[in-house]
Amino acid sequence: MTVVNRLFDLIKPSHAVFGKKDAQQLFLIKDMVNRLDLNIEIIEGEIFRDINGLALSSRNKHLSQNAKLNAANIFKSLQKVAKAINLGKSFEESVELGINSISQNEIDLDYLEIVDEENFNYPNKYSKKLKLLTAAYVENVRLIDNIDIEI
Repeated sequence: MTVVNRLFDLIKPSHAVFGKKDAQQLFLIKDMVNRLDLNIEIIEGEIFRDINGLALSSRNKHLSQNAKLNAANIFKSLQKVAKAINLGKSFEESVELGINSISQNEIDLDYLEIVDEENFNYPNKYSKKLKLLTAAYVENVRLIDNIDIEI
């Protein structure tokens, strides 16, 4: 955050674009802008995906074609978790479903977490907008992804 804040101080932008794919970074930057009362509009850049659902990233160039197809299961697993939550399963059950789904696909899961979009804390019964966050390794390449869930 120090580097981004220094950059903002030097450039003095009226707005800045950060991608939604790194949801934690985006949350922290928005929080910093609010806390420091910086007059900067933070614009959220959408996540772009290939035809199979893999989030586009410069890191994808390090993956074989087979690994790219396999990595697309990360997004499919996130969708399964979202569906389970919307069908009334508990957060714990739903995340466990996602962990099992990702782990079956030769993907080394780093983490799979669900947070309240407003504060990035673990959601409670009043949480309505959630983020499902994950990081995983495919062919030793670390990939991150996330999806929004409204309940």
